[in-house]
Amino acid sequence: MYVDSLQNFTNVITSLAAFGGVLAAWAGLSSWKTQSKWNHDSNLAKSILILLFRHKDSLAGVRFPAIWSRETELAVVGKELPERLEKRRFIEIAAVYKKRLSKVSEVLSELYPLILEGQALWGRDFETLFKELWNLESELATNVRMYIYVLDPDVNDSSRRAHEEGMRKSRDILYDSFQTDDLFLADYSKHLRIIEDVLRIKLGRP
Repeated sequence: MYVDSLQNFTNVITSLAAFGGVLAAWAGLSSWKTQSKWNHDSNLAKSILILLFRHKDSLAGVRFPAIWSRETELAVVGKELPERLEKRRFIEIAAVYKKRLSKVSEVLSELYPLILEGQALWGRDFETLFKELWNLESELATNVRMYIYVLDPDVNDSSRRAHEEGMRKSRDILYDSFQTDDLFLADYSKHLRIIEDVLRIKLGRP
């Protein structure tokens, strides 16, 4: 009887040990999944945040008021420039702004897929956080297009006047004022902070 009791006790201990092993394995797997999820969220949030800072810098590049001669030279490489001074200057300025805007597009090509991934992981509301930034970018691009259009010496006067009127009615955001009350920068920074707060929580750094 003693032997049977000992055997039963041994079986219970063995069963408990096996069950404990299962629990430990499950806990370990759960912990690994949680850590893996956090790492992925953190890395994604970090990548998006870095690209947003680059987006902000690229827009600042578009708004930079000066055009250096070297920037012009690089922008018109491979272009055939006319001898007519007004037309030549128009082509040069248009090329500079096209190159500046292309840098914005390059950042967006990296940023959009990550935003979509964030939306898939964190919910539909995530993508809507960026709406105001895209509106500001679109507003700036519209200002640039109107400015370039009125510079073209071959545009007829009535069309030029219409675009100049459109420029007068829109916000004056084409150039960075480098002041704390810069309208475009203040709006962009305000909406960027909202997104940054959300992403920093994902980073574990509120």
